[in-house]
Amino acid sequence: PGNLEVLMGLARLPSLAHHEDTDAALFKGPRGLVSRSQYFDWHLASSGKVDRAVASLGEKEGEESPLLEVTRARAAAAEARTADAIAGFRSVLSRADASDLDRDRARAGLLGLSEDAAELEEWLGQPVESLVVSAANAFALVRWYRERGTCAQAIAAGQLGLEQGYSPTQLEMDAGECLARGL
Repeated sequence: PGNLEVLMGLARLPSLAHHEDTDAALFKGPRGLVSRSQYFDWHLASSGKVDRAVASLGEKEGEESPLLEVTRARAAAAEARTADAIAGFRSVLSRADASDLDRDRARAGLLGLSEDAAELEEWLGQPVESLVVSAANAFALVRWYRERGTCAQAIAAGQLGLEQGYSPTQLEMDAGECLARGL
């Protein structure tokens, strides 16, 4: 149950291929072994909602808008196809026709895919600390800082995000235990 990738693979198997131990592991899932946001992603994927949402995007047809490219990258991340997600987000960052909002969405996606600050700096082309907070990336910055135990930076990013339209309810969920310390 602690291996999220194995659980994702098991969840995609048809029920005929399940052993009773498989069903028990899928029922428990990674509860208590991964972060709340990872558990949420697990629940969406294991319920089949992610597969249906991804299928609704249809097949890629030629050059797509930056927004659709970000959406496809998000879908890849939700399906644990990390390399495809990274490639999609990085592609949006390099596109001349991508808006600032599209780029912030792509940066937010990349923040959720790596725990290594040096790797992220390479992907983003700048250090995480120098990113400008927007409504599109505030949640990712808050989570990034919270998961590293830098609560002061998480709260500061959240406060800047609130000024940009970041939902206070979402801030409470993303900041978690940091919010209590911040208050």
